[in-house]
Amino acid sequence: LIDRVRKQPFSVVLLDEFEKAHSNCWDLFLQMFDDGRLSDAAGREADFRHCFIILTSNLGATAHRGLGVGFRPGQNGFGEDQVMRTIAQTFRPEFINRLDKIIVFQPLSRDLMRNILHKELAAILDRRGLRERSWAVEWEASAIEFLLDRGFSPEMGARPLTRAIDQQLLAPLAATLVEHRFPEGDQFLFVRSNGKAIEVEFVDPDAEPVAGAASDEETGGLTLPSIILHPTGSSDERASLSAVWRELGERLSQPDWQAAGEQLRAALADPELWSRPDRHRLFSALELRERAGEVARGAERLFKRYATAGKHADRASRELAARLALQLFSLRHGLDDIDADAPVDALVRVEPAMDADNSDIAAWCLRLTGMYRQWAGKRRMKIKEFTTHGGLPVLRVTGFGAFRTLQAEAGLHVLDDPASDSRRLVARVVVAGGPDAGAPEVQGFAAAARLLSGTPAATAIVRRYRDGAAPLVRDVAHGWRSGRLDAVLAGDFDLIGAARAAAGGE
Repeated sequence: LIDRVRKQPFSVVLLDEFEKAHSNCWDLFLQMFDDGRLSDAAGREADFRHCFIILTSNLGATAHRGLGVGFRPGQNGFGEDQVMRTIAQTFRPEFINRLDKIIVFQPLSRDLMRNILHKELAAILDRRGLRERSWAVEWEASAIEFLLDRGFSPEMGARPLTRAIDQQLLAPLAATLVEHRFPEGDQFLFVRSNGKAIEVEFVDPDAEPVAGAASDEETGGLTLPSIILHPTGSSDERASLSAVWRELGERLSQPDWQAAGEQLRAALADPELWSRPDRHRLFSALELRERAGEVARGAERLFKRYATAGKHADRASRELAARLALQLFSLRHGLDDIDADAPVDALVRVEPAMDADNSDIAAWCLRLTGMYRQWAGKRRMKIKEFTTHGGLPVLRVTGFGAFRTLQAEAGLHVLDDPASDSRRLVARVVVAGGPDAGAPEVQGFAAAARLLSGTPAATAIVRRYRDGAAPLVRDVAHGWRSGRLDAVLAGDFDLIGAARAAAGGE
């Protein structure tokens, strides 16, 4: 150090993680911080008066995670006071008094981590293994949120995010490339998450279209649900999706929407934020807006690709239309959730409404639970399952529209036996919103059951089902019916209901 500064007096000297040095080393630097000079063992002296000297330290970064009363973790948020207090407890006053300024850095926010993730993903596409292939890669919002959930750590910085990308995305993708488990030629790659892992779907844009799509009359015309269920690749469909994209773009550009976002960011820039009791609500509100922005950016990328898909076969237009419609469907739900201040989490349990010891009613409850499980997967939502020995599971679903859609399902679901006019199986669907921002996290079946137990039991019939040779679904609450029992139980009840309602209920 002495030699380098003697050769170049105008320097920036970085002393990284200075608190890990021995206390004798701290005393050695006192003369440098006082009169700007430092001598080595040979008596050579260096002049540091023209240097910028920067010390970095992690002191106080985790003090807010200390224990509270007893063995309960403390609930205090990160604050500048805790850092300054820890510094005062570590260094002597004469050392601190020689520092011109102490700058406290706040933990990385999820928004900043999202920007870092996008840069990392862009760098992945520039790697030779992907750059040299005729593949068009689309990162769905579910994959972005999954990687952030696995890699976001305010305490550890961006390193966990890099590890999450390596382990969850690059390792499986590299294995696919090495083992040649992918189609040849031009491909669309849709990268998404099922809540447990990253999935990559290859779609050949030149493949023959799948026959058997339903007509607009069957699905209620060109609406987002009908396009998700039965894309056609037609020019009318393209015009309909363009109109919806313009409508949602206008909502995102409204002055009220922009002003609300700026107000939240200003609140988060408040130096007293970490001591405010409403900080959890502010973080949650901004996170919902950032998620909506991520879905909008994904929809914009997909819309641009869809707009240039005319040169490909019908299959490409159909695939892209269905995926774009699903993105727009999710975005619309997200904006409606934010406007309604609706929970983004929902807890749902299907239980017998009567005759609880009957094995047939237990099987019907599990069948309905499977319907909601498949629905969450198709809508790219995160799902977590809580079970107890011998009991029916509780599902926690996280995603735009999750609570409002499932709340409409709360009530009685009746399976009629076609062989008998009197025998029927009645299940009750109970739905509760996820915990409020700042409330304890739902970690197990008992906590989820407590939240659900506080919800009044709905007694109205929501839907009647008939199995057998002439299957039928009749939605009493919303006034539609369909013969597609298999599709309803496969998780498309919301899309079929919306499409049938648009067609007049039949």
